[in-house]
Amino acid sequence: MVVGTPGYMSPEQGSGNSVVDARSDLYALGSVLYEMLAGEPPYTGPTTQAILTKQLMDPVPSVRRLRDAVPIPVDAALRRALAKAPADRFATAAYFSAALTEPAKVSARGRRAVVAIAALAFLGVAFGVTLTRGKRSGQGAAGVPQRIARTVDPEAYDLYLRGRYQLARRRQANATQSVALFSQAISRDSTFALAWAGLARALQLANRRQFLLPGVPQDSLVARELAASQRAIELDSTNSYVWLAYAWVAWDVDPTERTAVLRAARRALAADSLNAEALHLLGLALEETGDPSGAVRMWRRAVVLNAAYIESLAFLGGHYWWARRYDSAAVWADSAVLIEPTYLLGRQFAGLAALARGRLAEAEAHFSAARRLSAGSDLVQPMSGLAQVAVAARDRTRAVRLLAEAEAITDSLDPPLHSAVDLADGYATLGDTARALRWLEAYPIPRDLHFQMHLRLDPPLDPLRNLPRFRRLLSS
Repeated sequence: MVVGTPGYMSPEQGSGNSVVDARSDLYALGSVLYEMLAGEPPYTGPTTQAILTKQLMDPVPSVRRLRDAVPIPVDAALRRALAKAPADRFATAAYFSAALTEPAKVSARGRRAVVAIAALAFLGVAFGVTLTRGKRSGQGAAGVPQRIARTVDPEAYDLYLRGRYQLARRRQANATQSVALFSQAISRDSTFALAWAGLARALQLANRRQFLLPGVPQDSLVARELAASQRAIELDSTNSYVWLAYAWVAWDVDPTERTAVLRAARRALAADSLNAEALHLLGLALEETGDPSGAVRMWRRAVVLNAAYIESLAFLGGHYWWARRYDSAAVWADSAVLIEPTYLLGRQFAGLAALARGRLAEAEAHFSAARRLSAGSDLVQPMSGLAQVAVAARDRTRAVRLLAEAEAITDSLDPPLHSAVDLADGYATLGDTARALRWLEAYPIPRDLHFQMHLRLDPPLDPLRNLPRFRRLLSS
């Protein structure tokens, strides 16, 4: 049974699709705003069936056909909110809000009024829809830039928003897409600071995770991300997201210290105290530098700002797993998975928490889901997790096979940080301390603070802690 008002129901809701989520709320919000601006809903007809047919078959209408004073960026935002496929709409209400309230300032009073109406419509309606929870994205309202102080090509801005959404997924394919989208935005507007900052962040993620990007040599990534972040600062040194990107790049330029990261993250917060991602990065840097209570404060503040900020939810799960408080770890990590079932980090920490609590079937399900979602080096963690589940289930043969498969896809001379740690965790759980130590010793930057954090905190490495070779790694 379909329940709803035809003029405001999304196509998937009108067709009785069982998969109806927050993006249907965004469609309804777009319909209300369209009517406020145009004086009529986007689709009209004499019967319910006529309206639903138009929704499915007719092109998404432009509000400017009825009110040409509506700024082009507002019209573009509305058309995207009313896209027929949920995947083509904005990822969250925060992105929709930014697209509505950030078009360039214009001199005509009528155009300013239209932007004001758009903002008021958003504020008045969004509190009544589930979309405000940011359900379908790793980025919340604080991750969206507060303003754009100059004219931006609407197409470039749309490409930028799509790049931000892909970036939040943290997987090989999404990283490749985000780099392409940010690059396209820059091609359309080479002075668009946010696009340069997004490109820097995407290249930084690819470098950190050793993702292969088409046409980009791996050894050039740090130089490229640094150049992109510096260009962003040259274009707009007042923007929070620009400083946030610079902080992430500083994390890569010198992985053995966090002074520059902390300084840049704090500058991002000074520019926008509601920037949840800056709070998240600040929390990560504090955890790495031995201030776990400070880290928790930052991650909790990020979640207070946006209850659906999945990165901080997942890292709170990780923090409590590291602290051996496994019930708390499960609460936070499971929350991240509930909001975004395809989020790898949430799946990983949820699986580790379930394993530590002896819930083997639950852990198996999380790691198996993560394995299906992964490719390349991302496969190592879920395979290590499944091997640890096999050890707990006393299936040593399966554990050995899984770890051998994970080794086969890892460069033993230059392993990615997390691959080295995940393999060490798996072999330590298996009782093969020699092989666990060999993988840790293979990581080429032992003083990397993120690597040192894992050495200090990962519970599976407990059997190694009194061994001289392990202590040398900790003190290196």
